[in-house]
Amino acid sequence: MPLSIAEFPLTREPEAVKNATPKGWNHQHGFISPIESLANLQYCNPMPNPKNQNEQVPAPCAPVAEIGTAHNGDLVCGLELVEAAAEAGAWAVKVQVVFADEILPPQAGMVPLPGGPTPLYEIMRSLERPVSFYGALAERAESLGVEFFGTPFGEKSVRLLEELGVRRWKIASPELNCDPLLARLAYTGLPLIISTGVSLGEDISHALRVIQSARRAGWQDGGDFLENITLLHCLTSYPAPEDQANLRAIPALAAHYGRPAGLSDHSTDPVLLPALACALGAVMVEKHLSLNRHGGGLDDTIALSPADFARMCKIIQQMEKVSLEEAVEELSGEYGRDRVEAALGHGEPGLAAAEEAHYGRSNRSLHAIGAMAAGTVLKPENTALLRTEKVLKPGLPPREAPRVYGLPLARNIAAGDGIDFEDILANLPLGRVEDSLQSALDAMVLSNSGWRGLFALDGEEGVSGGISWAQRLLGAAMGLVWGEWLVRQQGRGTTVLAGTDSRPTGPLLAEMLMRGLEHSGCMVLYAGVVAAPEIMACSRQQGIGGFAYISASHNPLGHNGVKFGLNGGVLGGPEAGRLREELRRLIASKGAAARLEAIVAHVYPRSADGAQKSRCLSSYWQFLEDIAGGPGTEQECRDTLNALRRALKEYPVGILADLNGSARCCSADSDYLESLGLRFEAINALPGAVAHKIEPEGEALEPCRLALEAAHARDSSMLLGYVPDNDGDRGNLVIWDESIGGARILEAQEVFALAVLAELACAPRHSREAVVVNGPTSHRIREIAAHYNAEVFEAEVGEANVVNRAAELRAEGYRVRILGEGSNGGCITHPAAVRDPLNTITALLKLMRLPARSGIPAPFADWCRRTGQPEPAGGLPSPAALTASLPRYTTTPSSSARARISISTSDYAALKSAWEEIFARQWLARKNEWKQKFGFANWEEINNEGTVSRSGVAARTGRETGGLKVVFRDDGGSYRGFLWMRGSGTEAVFRVMAELRGNRPEGERELLEWMRDMVVSACKD
Repeated sequence: MPLSIAEFPLTREPEAVKNATPKGWNHQHGFISPIESLANLQYCNPMPNPKNQNEQVPAPCAPVAEIGTAHNGDLVCGLELVEAAAEAGAWAVKVQVVFADEILPPQAGMVPLPGGPTPLYEIMRSLERPVSFYGALAERAESLGVEFFGTPFGEKSVRLLEELGVRRWKIASPELNCDPLLARLAYTGLPLIISTGVSLGEDISHALRVIQSARRAGWQDGGDFLENITLLHCLTSYPAPEDQANLRAIPALAAHYGRPAGLSDHSTDPVLLPALACALGAVMVEKHLSLNRHGGGLDDTIALSPADFARMCKIIQQMEKVSLEEAVEELSGEYGRDRVEAALGHGEPGLAAAEEAHYGRSNRSLHAIGAMAAGTVLKPENTALLRTEKVLKPGLPPREAPRVYGLPLARNIAAGDGIDFEDILANLPLGRVEDSLQSALDAMVLSNSGWRGLFALDGEEGVSGGISWAQRLLGAAMGLVWGEWLVRQQGRGTTVLAGTDSRPTGPLLAEMLMRGLEHSGCMVLYAGVVAAPEIMACSRQQGIGGFAYISASHNPLGHNGVKFGLNGGVLGGPEAGRLREELRRLIASKGAAARLEAIVAHVYPRSADGAQKSRCLSSYWQFLEDIAGGPGTEQECRDTLNALRRALKEYPVGILADLNGSARCCSADSDYLESLGLRFEAINALPGAVAHKIEPEGEALEPCRLALEAAHARDSSMLLGYVPDNDGDRGNLVIWDESIGGARILEAQEVFALAVLAELACAPRHSREAVVVNGPTSHRIREIAAHYNAEVFEAEVGEANVVNRAAELRAEGYRVRILGEGSNGGCITHPAAVRDPLNTITALLKLMRLPARSGIPAPFADWCRRTGQPEPAGGLPSPAALTASLPRYTTTPSSSARARISISTSDYAALKSAWEEIFARQWLARKNEWKQKFGFANWEEINNEGTVSRSGVAARTGRETGGLKVVFRDDGGSYRGFLWMRGSGTEAVFRVMAELRGNRPEGERELLEWMRDMVVSACKD
């Protein structure tokens, strides 16, 4: 199995570190450090499934003696260190298994030692020891009841520790970004202890994504792929200044990542930082131990003596029993309040000042093994991924390495030096770059709903974050054409809001796109990871000219793309078509590659603007309030929300979110829903750590179903669950169903029907009420709408189509409160122009809990009276009761494999014409059969193209790519069912669906099979 290879941007401006916004776990990339030549790294000898060896560290706080290399290669000294650690009270001892060529080049520089400056590489070589050496230490530790484990730096050290049978791994701070090492260790399934020094929030998030991906590959039985991970807050400076320790980051780490957290401490005092860390909830404190702090070892000067280590262990035991306030009070008496408060710090993530000089150098990059002349072809065999340290020039981040293998150097490279793009790009033939740029564009899908394609270098489910050079240029081109379009419309200096979903390739693609926007004359505000409804809500603000959202929605993790929009909605219609043509003209123009290379040259990663992210959340929060309370006047909205909050306080409802690593992990979900009075729980809440299929359909909702059942067992008010897609605009539901005594997954059509019912039932009556749906939406919507005198209008599949059709109807005087794509649960509630699961949830809450108010009946009771159904006891319906009250229809799930047919033609016009002839013949031959089975007496063909719905055979125009539907009715004109088909805009498949009125799954399957046979025959014709 190949290793996951990481990719980060080329370098980092020092000021970018100094000015990085501390809030929001910055989406900032730095260098990572894989181990040996990638060609030599493979997964090997995976250990047994971790579910059989998942012991945790002892609670509440475990002291670990970091022997490291303090033994100086002397076995007697090593054994004495193990004994001293055990006697002092250590829970475990840890060593660093050093092989010099796994860590740094021979030219890495000198270190000052008592005997004079000494080459660091030679010191590392002098510390190399065989397995028998470490085996003796492990045996001594085991005999003393102390656990033994180690820090590996490459495949040789991993194998050595595997041979010893260690039960957990330690990952040092410089290896946090080392994707191959992380993946290699994660695949074994053993618990991981990860130091987070000299790292930013995105470094940590990325590491956890890599770990999750590797574990998912190795564990076939599912589960929490991030279990048994302990994060250690660490300040990578030797010694570490106490006043920069920022110990409040320990609980912040634990809260943000949902993992236990502790401290790896490089300060020299044995008490202050360990004691405070323990009082803050640390589960582990790691400190270096030495028999002689002046012995000349690499870490001796920051190590504790055995006596001081014993003192630390004793203090830790004491601090386990006191509160933080009590600990501060007690320690202030010895150290002074100012010193204690300085050590506690602000708790916000980011680099300490003492670490800034190490960021990007203590991590690894692509280095030359020996001197290489210009023209040398780069290969894994003549390069290595090593730490740069203080002397050498940093090279490309390791996940860039696979892209440059096979390319010649443009200049001479000294042995050990880093290799970056400037050493290579001058030798790339311009024609080759332009050809690959055109190929990158041709591989993308450019539709009204957005531009997207496969971006990740490591495939459909890629986690590396790497994109090709051509795709970088393409990203800049997309930003350039959008920026130039905005400048023509609004003038230079127009403000563009940019953000990403949580895909690994998002930050790098965003940087390229923002370079293009800025080059066009736009001013960019970068919010980092935001949910689609969030960025669109904020883009409605005065002063923001447009938005650029980097996302591929529900497509697999390795895909990405961009959506452009204005005033809270995605650009659609003729404007979207013209923008596509501008992009094609730019890429085809002479010299396009050189122009774009000049734009993206020397790209530095940039932090998300924490203040802009806060503005996005604030705008989104207010927008959620407006939608949940509406429609109506401002006072009516407030009254509705106040009534809902009172009802939820009296009759609580709990909700469980499976956020699946989506952008909603960083959005307003928990805070907003809890503000309504809901009880909220979340799983898979780490941004970017996608735990299962992204598209929220079918089996992707199963983890939420299981989690809701467990939550309901703890708290009977937990009744709802939801799962969003990666950009967070689409989501489907899981409900507690008392009739089966368990949770069940709702079909997307049911979710949309509930949202339509809720919005129609809760809104004040309007003389011209309308609902807009896509073609394959269940006709149950028409039955629901009829009870509220609302008309239903259709549009072609595609969010932009239903949004634009609703806008057309509003111009005609209709109120269109609810619209969307019922076939996939895409509920859009006006004034939003994008789907949002939170709007769906608040609509259901109003339907479930709003009481009768002055002149307005209780919505669900009113629905029951309109349909002749009995009202629920006490007037408080459960989600299952709401669903049971819906009209009965059986509709093919759009996510089902049965709904897709692989085809060999893209001539949809010819296919549809052939299908119509086949259908006409078969209808004549089988109409009596269909009438007897299903009540079909006659039929009507409907073709939906864009916002236009036409009745009649062959009522199509243009490329005829829209949806074709045949609606069946009985002798009385009542609706009985439909057939529907449409060619996919993203893949070579035809999508087909069928529906029958009533609960008739066998009939639906028969009807759909008939449809599939006719499409296949039409393809042959």
